[in-house]
Amino acid sequence: MPEQYAYINFLFEGSTEEALAEYRRLTKLATGGVGMDTKEHNKIVDELMEKNSISGDPGMIETMNIEQQGIIQAIKKSRARLKARGVEIN
Repeated sequence: MPEQYAYINFLFEGSTEEALAEYRRLTKLATGGVGMDTKEHNKIVDELMEKNSISGDPGMIETMNIEQQGIIQAIKKSRARLKARGVEIN
């Protein structure tokens, strides 16, 4: 999936520190991207937690934004670490 780029132009009056804080706030909003519908993403997270797998189209991961993909990866890595330590999960 190609990276998404955007141009944002805004006027701001304030100190350099305030401008930098506003820049960081705006770029943080942009890094999430559009992504998958929250309800659908929650359904996938629930399925992963319950069954340790995700059914459906493998390409659905590509429809998630960076934050949503990170959540899925964090769950998968956590389950792998627990399994490696011998902790029994679903």
